[in-house]
Order: sequence, then structure tokens, then C-alpha cells
Amino acid sequence: RYIRTPQQVLDALFRVETLESISGPRPRSQQARFQACLSRSQEHPDDYLNGEVTAIGWLSDHVQDRRQVDQELINLNDGELSIWNNVELAQGQNGRVDILDVIHGIQRVWDAAILLKPKDITAFAKVHIYSILNGQVKRVIQSFRWKATHLHLEGKPLRDMTRICTFLERNADRMKYDQYLAKGYPIASGFIEGACRHVIKDRMERSGMRWSVTGAQHMLYLRCID
Repeated sequence: RYIRTPQQVLDALFRVETLESISGPRPRSQQARFQACLSRSQEHPDDYLNGEVTAIGWLSDHVQDRRQVDQELINLNDGELSIWNNVELAQGQNGRVDILDVIHGIQRVWDAAILLKPKDITAFAKVHIYSILNGQVKRVIQSFRWKATHLHLEGKPLRDMTRICTFLERNADRMKYDQYLAKGYPIASGFIEGACRHVIKDRMERSGMRWSVTGAQHMLYLRCID
């Protein structure tokens, strides 16, 4: 576990170093398992395989086989709605803790800052990101909506602000970061993003490479095993 405070995470995001920002050595990931699945068509037109569904099915089998009684289970993902839906379909209500990658959450703060044009964008971002890290997502949504009304946003800026607030509302139950940090849970998926690069991109996207779907999938299986 890696227990931190919202202030320590805020300092890390804005690269502020104080005695209070020191949170001890970061734990290394353990027993990582990798899977990469491409979406592909089969011989029969109706036998289309969705790579996302296949990967989540593989993951759910591991959860069922390996999870111990009363063991905490964390599902850390980005904001892609289909991922959350497919995990729910595959696993149901199994007592897991769903967590939205904090980077995807705070990116909406920066997007809102561009629309609202505060005098000091950095100060604006810090205040609202700190609120999010303290589990006060609904307060941030209220603030954005009030400012949008006060500034008489309309047209595309208003539609963009509505999308930002809708995203935060939809994921509010997955953004209880104050609770996650106190329990030492991970809140960012940098490890996963890094794997997308060094497992897949570094091997599959070299200069001039061309792949068939079948050949690429076999190579990905080997990469994941290795």
C-alpha cells in the first residue's frame, strides 16, 4: 500500500517539494499479468471478436480463480464508458472498488479552465484539483456550472462544459480519492499506460512494419508472456 494525503498528491502533480510532500518510497508493482487482444473478424460474418470484451473476460477469469476470500479488489480504469460496462457485465457486483484514473479526472479541470478563462489558470486548477482529491467532486461540478451561468456561456463552449460536468457526474462514485489515498490504493494507471508502450508500441510500430491481424495477435501473445 502507498498511503498519501491529497496535499501530497497535489504537490506531486505541480512538482512542489516540501517536507510535507515527501510520502516515502513508492512501492514497486508485483506479479503483473499482461494481456493484449485485437478485435478481429472470423470466417463467419457474425463471429466478430471484440478485443476489449475478450481481454476483460480473460481478466475476470483471473479474478475468479485467484481472488481470496474477503480480499480487496480494485478496478482502476480510464473514463471509457464501454470498459466500465463490460467489466460490470463480466463480473457483476463482486465487491470490487472501481476507481477512475485521477489524471482523466483532473484533465477535465484544465479543460474547464480553458472555457472559463480565469485570471490565473494554475491557481484555478489547483483549487479544483485539490477539491477532487478530497472527494468533493460534486462541489467542483456546482462551481463549474455556476461559473458557466455567470459568464453566460452558450453554443459550443456551453456544450463542452456540459460534457465536462456530465463526465464528472457519471464517474463521481469512482472519484473518492480521499478514501482511496487513506487506504493506500493506486489512483493512476501510469503502469498500464507504460505497458501499452513497452509491450506493444515499441515492438509493433517500428519503422516500415506491416502486420496481418493474425500475425500481430500471435506476436502480442508472445510479448505478454515474455
